[in-house]
Amino acid sequence: EAFDAEARTGPRADGDFEVRRRYPDELRERSVTLGKALYAELGIGRDDAAARDAWSRRNVEAFSAPVIGLLYVHEGLMPFSAMDAGILLGHIFLAAKARGVDSCALGTLAIWRGPGDRLFDVPEDYRLITGFALGYASEDPVNAFRAEHAPIPRVGRKGE
Repeated sequence: EAFDAEARTGPRADGDFEVRRRYPDELRERSVTLGKALYAELGIGRDDAAARDAWSRRNVEAFSAPVIGLLYVHEGLMPFSAMDAGILLGHIFLAAKARGVDSCALGTLAIWRGPGDRLFDVPEDYRLITGFALGYASEDPVNAFRAEHAPIPRVGRKGE
């Protein structure tokens, strides 16, 4: 609730990292294609700003999951602490699934540092890198959505 309230009434995003920016050109096409496919799956039209905003709000509501986690890293250990955080998050998700609990990474929570600071005693030298939700997947159609992936290119030695 803290994140949703912040998104509705609080100050502008106050995250530790600038995350709202255009994707690099080599990744943008995939991002746009994926976004179109997701919104088509959800039945949300390109010009339906109200439905798009409502869907975005579901992210900061953690899709009604009973648990929201926040993942912080020490700023003095970047970029290695970010790599470690990703490994930790993967292990949390695998451990949860092994116990029948579903998970969802919520990168959008990284733009809202304020709610975590108000709820927890977070040391100043730690930076919010992402959030996540733990709970049980609903029958919502979004849970059946699967992104298409390009084939993994073969990597060989130069000149092969």
